[in-house]
This record gives sequence, structure tokens and C-alpha cells, in this order.
Amino acid sequence: MSRVFRRNDAWWIDFQDADGIRRRQKIGPVKRVAQEVLNEVLSKVTREERLGVIAESSISFADFAKEWLSTLRSDLKPRTVERWRGIVRKHLIPHFRGSLKAINAEAAEKYIAARVAAGASQSTVNREMTVLKQMMRRAVSRKYRSHNPFRDGQGVLAESLRPLKEPPGRTR
Repeated sequence: MSRVFRRNDAWWIDFQDADGIRRRQKIGPVKRVAQEVLNEVLSKVTREERLGVIAESSISFADFAKEWLSTLRSDLKPRTVERWRGIVRKHLIPHFRGSLKAINAEAAEKYIAARVAAGASQSTVNREMTVLKQMMRRAVSRKYRSHNPFRDGQGVLAESLRPLKEPPGRTR
């Protein structure tokens, strides 16, 4: 059910979004504009429902990282949360400037190369990439991204983003 209606000298639209939630928005004083906005919204909802196409968000990586950090699961160990906050603050945010939608497998490969060239151990780079991959999964689940940029069409991780070979642990 969708409609355009008038209330108090303004035109409104009434529709259901892709999640089935009823939405109403005040558009303005012209009915034709309200009808055009409703048509655009309904086509966007249809694309999302039928095709799974989600409009990429223009949120910056730094803003998304702050949101992601504020909503970390409460069952994580405090030391893990502390380590992830440090990784995001010291390494990921300074390297990935710009929008969240600009991050792709190639940018991640450049990050890995830069960290290895800076002298970070392979284990450290693997831990940092784990955090970045987790962030991309969360971006998809929260509909900031339409798909995970580190996976191909079948959901397989890009070959270039496989974990680096770590040295063997110490024998005690």
C-alpha cells in the first residue's frame, strides 16, 4: 500500500519499506513532486526486495569505524576490545581515508603491502586484516555496503587476501 495524501497544506507520502515497515514522509506543497518522490522510493524498495540491490552509503570509513567500535559485542574479552580499538585508531583509520564504499580488495592489498614494508610482523598484519574483514561483514549486514568487497560472487575470499604465513609458535 502506498499513497500520496494532503495534510495541513503539505503533501505526504505513505509507503512500506523493504523490511515491511510503514513509513510516512512530508514532501512539500506540490502534489506532482510528492508523486515523483513516491515513485522513486517505491522503485528503490522494489530493487532492494526483488534484486537485493542496496544503494551504497556515503558514510566515511572513520565514521563507520566509530559506530562499529561503539557496538562491539559485550561477550568479547576486554583485552580483545582494547586491541581492536587500537588497531582501528592507529592503523586502519589513518590508512583508509575517505568513504566506506571506496574500500575494495585492491585497497586492502595495498594496506598489507604498506604494513609489511613498515616492518609489521605477518601475525600482526593478519590480526589487523581480521578486524577489517569483520568491519566489512558488519557494513554489509547494516546495509552500508551492498556486498562484501573482499569476497567474489560465490562468497569465496579473494586469493590475495588470504592470511600471511606466520612463523611457528614457540615450543615450551
